Amino acid sequence: MSRSGADTIGGIPGARIVFHETKDPIAPTKGHAIGLLGFEVKDLQDFVKRYQESGAKLDGTVATNAAAQLSVVQLTDPWGTSIEVSQGLNAVK
Repeated sequence: MSRSGADTIGGIPGARIVFHETKDPIAPTKGHAIGLLGFEVKDLQDFVKRYQESGAKLDGTVATNAAAQLSVVQLTDPWGTSIEVSQGLNAVK
């Protein structure tokens, strides 16, 4: 993350995300331009542990499909965007 004036700028492969502070009420993005973001992590259990230790809440529990070696969990960011975090998706063929 970096700063440009009042904006916070983050990057993910292939995209630059700019977070602009506003005094207006923020409406959830679900059902609008961005309904769901997905991220793959190397250690989902560690991610969940650190996320919860930060005081944040998950939308549910980790769902695992042992046969597919895939685990996913969903959360909602403060702006109302649904985020799915997975481990093992890159191995699914």
